[in-house]
Amino acid sequence: MATAGDTRPEPLVSASVDLNGMPGFMLDVQRLFASELWAIASGDEFKAAVALWGRAWQQSPPGSLPNDERLLASFSGNAAKWKKLRAIALKGFVECSDGRLYHKTLCEDVNAAWAKRLKFRERTSAATAAKIARNRSEEHTSELQSHHDLVCRL
Repeated sequence: MATAGDTRPEPLVSASVDLNGMPGFMLDVQRLFASELWAIASGDEFKAAVALWGRAWQQSPPGSLPNDERLLASFSGNAAKWKKLRAIALKGFVECSDGRLYHKTLCEDVNAAWAKRLKFRERTSAATAAKIARNRSEEHTSELQSHHDLVCRL
């Protein structure tokens, strides 16, 4: 991804991360109220920032946005004022070596959600494997019992 001399960081979320089915993220209000965004944003700037967070959550990879001014303007919910809102609305986003914009805090939440999803899948897979093994064992025991009953009747 990164080329020699490219100082942009690697993407903050792996391209393989898929949060489909997770419609939203938790908002840490203490962190928000302590942020620069909360302290300096106008109402329109704040609204645009939150709209971009929501759009970034739904992107692939999640937590990122395409680095395209027309799309960013549209995603902000206020394309007419985008140039005025841009600097504050994009607070927390950083351009990475894949050319996309990643929101540092949101990506932390993305990676945590992805880790939980993988752990859940692992537990579900293990439980399914255990159930299959148990069913096979019960079937085998039942077959042995049937065979035993047949032999005893002879």
